[in-house]
Amino acid sequence: MQQQDEDISIITTTDTVVTTMTKTTIQTQDELKAHIRNILDLDAQLHELKVKKRALDEQKRVLSRNLMALMKEKDIDSFHAAQKKLIYHKRVTRPLGKAVLMDVVTRYYRGDEVAAAQLHQYIFDNLPQRTTESLSVAQTKK
Repeated sequence: MQQQDEDISIITTTDTVVTTMTKTTIQTQDELKAHIRNILDLDAQLHELKVKKRALDEQKRVLSRNLMALMKEKDIDSFHAAQKKLIYHKRVTRPLGKAVLMDVVTRYYRGDEVAAAQLHQYIFDNLPQRTTESLSVAQTKK
């Protein structure tokens, strides 16, 4: 059964619940409707804030990319502001670690460490590198 009031409807599963609602419980129904309205309003506000956050995050990504390009070009490590600083990080990694590679090559050459070291050095020198750049905001120490 449905009971309608303005834009909120109370849906119950049995008729007995609706018939037991009297004039004395109408205030609790109004409170329930007010709580429902508050929840729906908060949900709408949260949705708006999420949309704004996505737009701000995209703006920050674009500005960060531009600033990182400038910092890389001019060889700048960080900018210091009044209470915070922007720090440029650059991390170069290889898809395979030195220790793992040396272990595998040594096993392949059955303990011949000279041949293993030569092959290890050649492979490691020619492995592609992956560069990860990021910009972080940090509090300055007082």
